[in-house]
Amino acid sequence: MSGANSQRWPTAGVIVALGLLVAGVQLYHFTSLVEFTYHVGATTQSVATEAAQSSDSQGIVIYQFAELPATAQDAFLRAYEATNNQTTIRGIEHQVTALASTGDTPAYPGGGLYYVVYQGSYYEFTIRQPMSVPGLGTLLGYVFTVTGLLYSIYASLTQNPRTRTSLALTAGISCFLGVYGLTGWWGLNDSLPLLAVGALCAYLPAIGAWYSYETLRP
Repeated sequence: MSGANSQRWPTAGVIVALGLLVAGVQLYHFTSLVEFTYHVGATTQSVATEAAQSSDSQGIVIYQFAELPATAQDAFLRAYEATNNQTTIRGIEHQVTALASTGDTPAYPGGGLYYVVYQGSYYEFTIRQPMSVPGLGTLLGYVFTVTGLLYSIYASLTQNPRTRTSLALTAGISCFLGVYGLTGWWGLNDSLPLLAVGALCAYLPAIGAWYSYETLRP
């Protein structure tokens, strides 16, 4: 039996515990990303100039497209090319706060109405940050994370071989949380890449610890 266990990667407790942990942390991370909605609409030079010079139009700024930060250019183009001229993007709040104000019309970080000159035409560039509250995704993230941690403790104490299981779980959890703490997942904003990277960061160290056990054991 011990020989079969030494060849089998790894016990089901390791697979389930790390899977719950990865799913929980990544789900919480994804649902907590800041989200902005961008809309582009055609307008005229006279409308843009009048709005920018109006004393009661706070947060309205005219930009040449090339003056926008690179991330804001990307958001503008995504909205411009979308069917309804609108796009929603997670996790790139610096696109808004990086837009500098001009004159006496400060742009409010997180939203506002801007006028952009793109390919010789004038466009309204509206940025909104929808109000959001913790929802089901955040709650499930907490539940999966806590369940994964508790089940990892249970597996370490009950599943055979216990020492090997504990070593694999410790390596997987430590690497997963360590990478998250150091990188914040490299700015990934989509659920599938988050899950893929998280799984690699958790399972690869666990596999390494599992198969290294025989050589590490005195």
